[in-house]
Amino acid sequence: MSVSQFDQLAGLALWVRAAAGIEATGDRLVPGPLDADDVPAPDAPAGSALGEEWIGWWRAILMAPHAVRGGDFPGADGLTEAPGLHDLVAARWREALEWHSARKRRELAAHPPGDLRSTEVVAEFERRAGRRARGFHASFEVIPVRDDVIRRIDGEHYLVPERVYLSRRWRVWLAGLVDRLA
Repeated sequence: MSVSQFDQLAGLALWVRAAAGIEATGDRLVPGPLDADDVPAPDAPAGSALGEEWIGWWRAILMAPHAVRGGDFPGADGLTEAPGLHDLVAARWREALEWHSARKRRELAAHPPGDLRSTEVVAEFERRAGRRARGFHASFEVIPVRDDVIRRIDGEHYLVPERVYLSRRWRVWLAGLVDRLA
């Protein structure tokens, strides 16, 4: 199992959506709003005008992250077909990354690395089953959103709201996944 909790590009995309007031709805992979109070309010909300472009970029970030990371700024390669969003991100990416870095420092201070919950859940499965777990792979993208829905990206790759990941609910959900896969 692998957990990615502070993906820079995902943080950039979520911050841009919040700071620009982009309305992006109607796609199963679009999470709730950014869970942050320190994002500037949009001067003039973009609304749904950039919503489809943002959804396309978000899906590319989740489905093919290595294909969108390069360019003049982080994520620029994923915006070649989205000129309006490209211009917006080009103008604000430094501000977004400053927010992301500050947030990461705060969260790591509050929740230092060394989380053994995944290992403990597998060990509990092995005790209950009376056997070693079969090999499996699952990956989790933990994102800071006001949402409680764990979304399957594809295969065994999931978007997990940080508030779920930091709660007791995570361990219960993960145990169900391990029971199915192991």
